[in-house]
Amino acid sequence: MLKLPCEKVLHDAFLTGVLNLSQRQLKEFPNEASSDISDLIKADISSNCLTELPITLCELRVLETLEFRSNSLKTILPAISSLISLTYLDLSDNHLTDLPDVLFSLPLKVLLLSRNRLQSISAEIRHLGPTIEEIDLSSNKIRSLPNGLSVLTELKVMNLRGNQLKDLPGDIGTMNVRSLDLGNNLLIRLPVEFCKLGGCVDFKVDGNPLIEPPMNVVRRVRH
Repeated sequence: MLKLPCEKVLHDAFLTGVLNLSQRQLKEFPNEASSDISDLIKADISSNCLTELPITLCELRVLETLEFRSNSLKTILPAISSLISLTYLDLSDNHLTDLPDVLFSLPLKVLLLSRNRLQSISAEIRHLGPTIEEIDLSSNKIRSLPNGLSVLTELKVMNLRGNQLKDLPGDIGTMNVRSLDLGNNLLIRLPVEFCKLGGCVDFKVDGNPLIEPPMNVVRRVRH
Protein backbone atom coordinates (compact mmCIF):
# COMPACT_ATOMS: atom_id res chain seq x y z
CA MET A 1 0.00 0.00 0.00
CA LEU A 2 1.31 3.43 -0.96
CA LYS A 3 2.32 5.45 2.08
CA LEU A 4 1.51 9.11 2.47
CA PRO A 5 4.48 11.51 2.35
CA CYS A 6 5.86 12.39 5.79
CA GLU A 7 4.78 15.99 5.29
CA LYS A 8 1.14 14.89 4.85
CA VAL A 9 1.35 12.53 7.84
CA LEU A 10 2.69 15.33 10.02
CA HIS A 11 -0.06 17.67 8.88
CA ASP A 12 -2.70 15.05 9.72
CA ALA A 13 -1.07 14.56 13.13
CA PHE A 14 -1.35 18.29 13.77
CA LEU A 15 -5.11 18.01 13.16
CA THR A 16 -5.80 14.72 14.96
CA GLY A 17 -3.20 14.47 17.73
CA VAL A 18 -2.14 11.04 16.42
CA LEU A 19 1.11 10.46 14.51
CA ASN A 20 1.82 7.25 12.61
CA LEU A 21 5.28 6.99 11.07
CA SER A 22 5.63 3.22 11.46
CA GLN A 23 7.28 0.95 8.87
CA ARG A 24 9.03 3.68 6.90
CA GLN A 25 12.67 2.61 7.33
CA LEU A 26 13.40 5.99 8.92
CA LYS A 27 16.99 6.54 10.04
CA GLU A 28 16.22 9.96 11.50
CA PHE A 29 13.11 11.76 12.64
CA PRO A 30 11.68 14.27 10.13
CA ASN A 31 13.03 17.74 10.97
CA GLU A 32 9.84 19.44 9.88
CA ALA A 33 8.01 17.77 12.76
CA SER A 34 9.32 20.12 15.43
CA SER A 35 6.79 22.90 14.92
CA ASP A 36 3.75 20.77 14.11
CA ILE A 37 3.26 18.11 16.79
CA SER A 38 3.42 19.77 20.19
CA ASP A 39 -0.13 18.62 21.01
CA LEU A 40 0.34 14.96 20.07
CA ILE A 41 -1.44 12.42 22.27
CA LYS A 42 -0.23 9.27 20.50
CA ALA A 43 2.85 8.53 18.38
CA ASP A 44 3.67 5.28 16.58
CA ILE A 45 7.27 5.28 15.30
CA SER A 46 7.66 1.49 15.34
CA SER A 47 9.44 -0.66 12.76
CA ASN A 48 12.04 1.85 11.60
CA CYS A 49 15.84 2.12 11.87
CA LEU A 50 16.16 4.79 14.56
CA THR A 51 19.01 4.46 17.08
CA GLU A 52 17.76 7.00 19.63
CA LEU A 53 14.58 8.64 20.80
CA PRO A 54 14.29 11.96 18.96
CA ILE A 55 14.52 15.01 21.23
CA THR A 56 11.43 16.31 19.45
CA LEU A 57 9.40 13.41 20.84
CA CYS A 58 10.82 13.85 24.33
CA GLU A 59 9.43 17.40 24.42
CA LEU A 60 5.79 16.35 23.93
CA ARG A 61 4.39 17.09 27.37
CA VAL A 62 0.84 15.90 26.60
CA LEU A 63 1.88 12.66 24.84
CA GLU A 64 0.13 9.66 26.42
CA THR A 65 1.15 6.77 24.14
CA LEU A 66 4.53 6.15 22.52
CA GLU A 67 5.15 3.06 20.38
CA PHE A 68 8.81 2.74 19.46
CA ARG A 69 9.19 -1.02 19.11
CA SER A 70 11.30 -2.69 16.42
CA ASN A 71 13.91 0.01 15.96
CA SER A 72 17.64 -0.02 16.77
CA LEU A 73 17.43 1.95 20.00
CA LYS A 74 20.56 1.51 22.13
CA THR A 75 19.98 4.06 24.86
CA ILE A 76 17.25 6.26 26.30
CA LEU A 77 17.98 9.95 26.75
CA PRO A 78 17.32 11.46 30.21
CA ALA A 79 15.12 13.96 28.36
CA ILE A 80 12.40 11.30 28.36
CA SER A 81 11.57 12.57 31.85
CA SER A 82 9.78 15.49 30.15
CA LEU A 83 7.02 13.15 28.94
CA ILE A 84 4.99 13.91 32.04
CA SER A 85 1.69 12.57 30.61
CA LEU A 86 3.03 9.29 29.21
CA THR A 87 1.07 6.23 30.35
CA TYR A 88 1.89 3.68 27.60
CA LEU A 89 5.44 3.03 26.41
CA ASP A 90 6.45 0.25 24.02
CA LEU A 91 10.21 -0.12 23.50
CA SER A 92 10.11 -3.82 22.61
CA ASP A 93 12.49 -5.34 20.09
CA ASN A 94 15.33 -2.83 20.37
CA HIS A 95 18.97 -2.99 21.52
CA LEU A 96 18.68 -1.56 25.02
CA THR A 97 21.23 -2.75 27.58
CA ASP A 98 20.13 -0.54 30.48
CA LEU A 99 17.44 1.94 31.47
CA PRO A 100 17.82 5.43 32.94
CA ASP A 101 16.33 5.87 36.40
CA VAL A 102 14.31 8.84 35.15
CA LEU A 103 12.20 6.43 33.10
CA PHE A 104 10.61 5.24 36.32
CA SER A 105 9.50 8.75 37.25
CA LEU A 106 6.88 8.72 34.49
CA PRO A 107 3.18 7.98 35.22
CA LEU A 108 3.31 4.74 33.22
CA LYS A 109 0.51 2.19 33.26
CA VAL A 110 2.04 -0.08 30.61
CA LEU A 111 5.78 -0.60 30.05
CA LEU A 112 6.82 -3.04 27.30
CA LEU A 113 10.53 -3.90 27.04
CA SER A 114 10.61 -7.43 25.64
CA ARG A 115 13.34 -8.57 23.23
CA ASN A 116 16.07 -6.17 24.34
CA ARG A 117 19.46 -6.85 25.96
CA LEU A 118 18.73 -5.81 29.53
CA GLN A 119 20.77 -7.56 32.22
CA SER A 120 19.34 -5.92 35.32
CA ILE A 121 16.52 -3.70 36.53
CA SER A 122 17.13 -0.72 38.79
CA ALA A 123 15.48 -0.58 42.20
CA GLU A 124 14.04 2.74 40.98
CA ILE A 125 11.35 0.70 39.24
CA ARG A 126 9.55 0.85 42.58
CA HIS A 127 8.65 4.48 41.83
CA LEU A 128 6.14 3.16 39.28
CA GLY A 129 4.12 1.81 42.20
CA PRO A 130 1.16 4.22 42.10
CA THR A 131 0.40 3.68 38.40
CA ILE A 132 1.97 0.65 36.69
CA GLU A 133 -0.43 -2.14 35.65
CA GLU A 134 1.59 -4.16 33.13
CA ILE A 135 5.32 -4.80 32.71
CA ASP A 136 6.79 -7.00 29.97
CA LEU A 137 10.50 -7.77 30.37
CA SER A 138 10.47 -11.08 28.50
CA SER A 139 13.31 -12.24 26.25
CA ASN A 140 16.10 -10.19 27.82
CA LYS A 141 19.19 -11.26 29.79
CA ILE A 142 18.04 -10.23 33.25
CA ARG A 143 19.88 -12.10 36.01
CA SER A 144 18.29 -10.62 39.11
CA LEU A 145 15.40 -8.49 40.32
CA PRO A 146 15.49 -5.76 42.97
CA ASN A 147 13.81 -6.17 46.34
CA GLY A 148 10.69 -4.21 47.12
CA LEU A 149 8.59 -5.04 44.06
CA SER A 150 5.58 -5.54 46.32
CA VAL A 151 5.14 -1.74 46.33
CA LEU A 152 3.86 -2.06 42.74
CA THR A 153 0.38 -2.37 44.15
CA GLU A 154 -1.48 -1.72 40.88
CA LEU A 155 0.53 -4.25 38.86
CA LYS A 156 -1.67 -6.94 37.31
CA VAL A 157 0.54 -8.45 34.57
CA MET A 158 4.27 -9.17 34.83
CA ASN A 159 6.14 -11.11 32.14
CA LEU A 160 9.71 -12.23 32.85
CA ARG A 161 9.80 -15.22 30.50
CA GLY A 162 13.04 -16.03 28.72
CA ASN A 163 15.59 -14.35 30.98
CA GLN A 164 18.49 -15.67 33.09
CA LEU A 165 16.94 -15.44 36.56
CA LYS A 166 18.47 -17.86 39.07
CA ASP A 167 16.57 -16.66 42.14
CA LEU A 168 13.80 -14.28 43.07
CA PRO A 169 13.23 -11.77 45.87
CA GLY A 170 10.76 -13.19 48.36
CA ASP A 171 8.34 -10.29 48.20
CA ILE A 172 7.51 -11.00 44.57
CA GLY A 173 5.34 -13.75 46.02
CA THR A 174 3.24 -11.21 47.92
CA MET A 175 2.32 -9.11 44.88
CA ASN A 176 -1.27 -8.68 43.71
CA VAL A 177 -0.59 -9.74 40.12
CA ARG A 178 -3.19 -11.62 38.12
CA SER A 179 -0.66 -12.93 35.59
CA LEU A 180 2.99 -13.82 36.32
CA ASP A 181 5.17 -15.54 33.71
CA LEU A 182 8.55 -16.81 34.95
CA GLY A 183 8.97 -19.49 32.29
CA ASN A 184 12.27 -20.35 30.61
CA ASN A 185 14.63 -18.99 33.25
CA LEU A 186 17.25 -20.70 35.44
CA LEU A 187 15.22 -20.95 38.63
CA ILE A 188 16.08 -23.82 40.97
CA ARG A 189 13.70 -22.87 43.77
CA LEU A 190 10.75 -20.60 44.43
CA PRO A 191 10.55 -18.50 47.61
CA VAL A 192 8.11 -19.81 50.21
CA GLU A 193 6.20 -16.53 49.84
CA PHE A 194 4.88 -17.82 46.52
CA CYS A 195 2.20 -19.71 48.40
CA LYS A 196 0.59 -16.29 48.95
CA LEU A 197 -0.04 -15.75 45.22
CA GLY A 198 -3.69 -16.60 45.71
CA GLY A 199 -5.01 -13.97 43.33
CA CYS A 200 -2.75 -14.99 40.46
CA VAL A 201 -4.89 -16.84 37.91
CA ASP A 202 -2.17 -17.18 35.25
CA PHE A 203 1.12 -18.38 36.73
CA LYS A 204 3.80 -19.92 34.50
CA VAL A 205 7.13 -21.35 35.61
CA ASP A 206 7.70 -23.98 32.91
CA GLY A 207 11.16 -24.40 31.42
CA ASN A 208 13.02 -23.96 34.72
CA PRO A 209 15.23 -26.60 36.45
CA LEU A 210 13.09 -26.42 39.61
CA ILE A 211 14.10 -28.50 42.61
CA GLU A 212 12.10 -26.76 45.35
CA PRO A 213 9.23 -27.27 44.91
CA PRO A 214 9.37 -29.90 42.15
CA MET A 215 7.52 -29.00 38.97
CA ASN A 216 4.84 -31.66 39.53
CA VAL A 217 4.01 -30.05 42.89
CA VAL A 218 3.78 -26.61 41.26
CA ARG A 219 1.36 -27.98 38.68
CA ARG A 220 -0.87 -29.51 41.37
CA VAL A 221 -0.90 -26.33 43.45
CA ARG A 222 -1.74 -24.11 40.48
CA HIS A 223 -4.57 -26.37 39.36
